[in-house]
Amino acid sequence: MSGMSRTIYPWDSWTKSYDAEPAVWFHDIYRRDGKPYRPQEAAYIQDITRSEVLFSGGDLAGWCQPRGDWTVAGGVALDAAKPAAFVIASGLGVMVNRAKGSTVNLMTEAEFGDVELHVEFCIQGDHGPVAYRNLRAKRIQPKAS
Repeated sequence: MSGMSRTIYPWDSWTKSYDAEPAVWFHDIYRRDGKPYRPQEAAYIQDITRSEVLFSGGDLAGWCQPRGDWTVAGGVALDAAKPAAFVIASGLGVMVNRAKGSTVNLMTEAEFGDVELHVEFCIQGDHGPVAYRNLRAKRIQPKAS
């Protein structure tokens, strides 16, 4: 903000004093009163830096029905006695499916552009690929064992 970083002034402001607001600002986005120097610039920055959390860790709000066997759990591990099965811990924090077997695809209620996705999965035997789909499908092929 103007006054905090003093970056509304040209580079020579280190050696030259300026008493009035310059006609063209150099770096700051907002005036001292909190109003943007250029409202369209502030709106653009807000638009491109906006993000939305798709999974809160606590529930499946924001995800379409049907959700099949998708649920919220405290954690997931492979069952030592049956490596093709999961042991699902109660609690909050992760989304998991397949408590009873394969289930439906999970889709968000809203449409999005770019997304940062973290996913962990286990593929046992000769199964098809895991697919993350948007307008351009991305397939993750399992490694041959």
